[in-house]
Amino acid sequence: MLKVTPDGMPVLRLMFDADPDKDPANEKGRAWLEQKRKEFTNEAIFRQELYIDYGAKRGQLVFPEFDRALHCVDPSAVPEQLTVYCAIDPHPRTPHAILWIGVDRWEDYWVFRELWPSKVYGKPKNLSDTDEDNRYTTKEYVEIIAMLEGNRIEWCDPETDNEHGFYREEGHGERIVERFMDQAGKGFRARGGDGTPELSISDVYHDYGISCRDPIKSHETGEDAIRELLKLRHHNTLGQWPRIHFSTDCPEIILEMEKWRYKSRNRQLDELELWQEGIKARRHLIDCLRYLVTADLGWIDRLASRRKPS
Repeated sequence: MLKVTPDGMPVLRLMFDADPDKDPANEKGRAWLEQKRKEFTNEAIFRQELYIDYGAKRGQLVFPEFDRALHCVDPSAVPEQLTVYCAIDPHPRTPHAILWIGVDRWEDYWVFRELWPSKVYGKPKNLSDTDEDNRYTTKEYVEIIAMLEGNRIEWCDPETDNEHGFYREEGHGERIVERFMDQAGKGFRARGGDGTPELSISDVYHDYGISCRDPIKSHETGEDAIRELLKLRHHNTLGQWPRIHFSTDCPEIILEMEKWRYKSRNRQLDELELWQEGIKARRHLIDCLRYLVTADLGWIDRLASRRKPS
């Protein structure tokens, strides 16, 4: 395939069938192609990579492998003992998104808690332009996070310019091994409470006792990591079993996993390499999931804690 860039540079792209051993016109080539097809999680990615079809993903689901019957579990099926991690995706206008994942001793991932206090939480619709969404201060988010984890924030100098807090683990509370926050939180401005100086959202979380690391932001890397966890493998007692499981207590991320699609175009352009990201709408908790699954999480026996029931 010969293409010419806008600068007039010719680019020659060789298709796999230029190799006689991989030409689907013969039996050996067909066998190779069928084996190669099994390496890809869906047909769109297969066509993009093998046939250099940059429009293959247009309008396709980002995670067609996701199946409620296979990947979603009743809350009672989530192990009580987990190594727990958390990710936060803050926004200046829409509610902050927070996701909790636990890793069990067999290195399975369990998405067991979420927080996105929007008026359309878990509903397959968007707010209209005239609707005002729920608004919370960062202080309120911090207190809710600690409460959901069975812990508390110890406040110092409340309602003053020096207001700050310390995250205190209670005897029955969860131990959060690591937290990750979208780097955009360093750029968004927020007030910690009435009368306090304006700081970044990230700084306010830190001052209030919630410290976070920067995550890996690459969409493609995160999506590939999620697909690997969604793959089914043989389990001696459970049959076909994925490595990641979503509690039905988390309806928003389940909805996002089912609905998130790649962008569509109304016309064919010469170059579509850059048109490979999902649409921006309604992926807040998927962003949190990407941050977590690219962070090399694992079971750590000495840091595992008993999950607090929702």
